[in-house]
Amino acid sequence: MRQFQVSRGTIRQARAALRADGAIGGSQGRRLTVRGGPLTQPLDQLVSFTAWARSLGKEPSGQVVSFEREAADPDMAEALDVAAGDPVWRLERVRLADGEPLLIERTLFPDSIGALLADVDLKRHSVYEELARRGVTVASARHLLDAVRASPADARLLNIPRGSALVRVKRQAFASDGRPVEWSDDRYRGDRFNFAIENRAGVSGLVRQLA
Repeated sequence: MRQFQVSRGTIRQARAALRADGAIGGSQGRRLTVRGGPLTQPLDQLVSFTAWARSLGKEPSGQVVSFEREAADPDMAEALDVAAGDPVWRLERVRLADGEPLLIERTLFPDSIGALLADVDLKRHSVYEELARRGVTVASARHLLDAVRASPADARLLNIPRGSALVRVKRQAFASDGRPVEWSDDRYRGDRFNFAIENRAGVSGLVRQLA
């Protein structure tokens, strides 16, 4: 106000516009912070969040909300190609880059896969990298993208206002023999992410491969 000789209302409008554009973060009572541009994740490659964040020069980390073994309901069983009532593992984890929460992973694993991860520090390590070390290679995945609003739980975990725009990515990943390795419902912050898809004429479908 002092520097540009404008009213408080003008400053409020400017802040609202910058916040809507995703250029700044923070809310009433919280310090405003300047954000960088959107982070672009390619969908023509199947890479872990850890590897992708490091490729951008950022330090990846995670906050494990829960990782528990439970009986599969019919929907879980269908997603993982197991019988209803069979044990499965459910992981809920927030992924961060340079300490900034960017997405929520809500992932289901068959019992044989989840058991391999039970002793892994999932705050620091990549699921795909740890599975590869244990002889399980994620060879392909199918993705379904849509837009959702942040639920109260999403907003709390990502430290964003309730109802904020999120990109939801439903992913089913497979081993080289076609067995399901995981089914995940991931919620990406819409103000911080976009996705890049490169297509070529004559090529049908999009399968992300893990190098």
